[in-house]
Amino acid sequence: SVWIKTNDSVGGGTIVYSRPDRDNNYHTYVLTAYHVIYEIIESKDKAAGPDIIGAGKILSEITIKVYDEKGEEMVPYQAEIVGAHKSKDLALLKIKSNRPFPAQARLVTRGKMQMINIFSPVYVMGCPLGYDPLPTYGEVTSLKREMNGEKFWMTNAPTIFGNSGGGVFLGETGEFIGVSSMISVYTNFIAIPVPHLSLIISPDSILDWLDEQFYQFLYDENYTKEWCDAMREEAGKSNPSLAGGLNNK
Repeated sequence: SVWIKTNDSVGGGTIVYSRPDRDNNYHTYVLTAYHVIYEIIESKDKAAGPDIIGAGKILSEITIKVYDEKGEEMVPYQAEIVGAHKSKDLALLKIKSNRPFPAQARLVTRGKMQMINIFSPVYVMGCPLGYDPLPTYGEVTSLKREMNGEKFWMTNAPTIFGNSGGGVFLGETGEFIGVSSMISVYTNFIAIPVPHLSLIISPDSILDWLDEQFYQFLYDENYTKEWCDAMREEAGKSNPSLAGGLNNK
């Protein structure tokens, strides 16, 4: 789990891949929530226009803190946005470093996903109120929440502002099953957060999006990074949103 900071927000993220290519250059990818880094995308969009935002990478505005196996903070790293989808509330970052990060999450398989039910125990990792990543424990409470046409799950693990983007893991196996998206808010005269009613981006939404963007190699060893890069480049010739992986729908 990592700590993510932009000029305007703070949140969490999860390293899902850190491996070398054929030339022994390491590539490290982090999944987080779109709204943790949205101001960078949308401010760049206004300044540069959709053609530029959809065709390139956005550098240096995102700081990521990574932690070693003992939980000790390492030197901060910069990251670039290589994929984002607003309505799914997903973003994929790439750490700008040619070193390995051994602690990597293992995304749940589609087959195992079908075995997750109400009351399945989970750990939710995040950076509540800007703290270093902290775990909370709870259970899956809903598999049927839908917002803006996208599928979300719910857990009762306590979360608060800053948990956004952090990973959700099966309590029994440690498999990565979701990304923290938002908490419910009760509004009367003031808005009151309800920390045990938190929404997470479902694993099928994550896997579907990675498939659409040709990032299958992040979770399936039957795909190589080189093949996915080639497919993304080819698809980007006819679909600019795939060239940069950015979708503001």
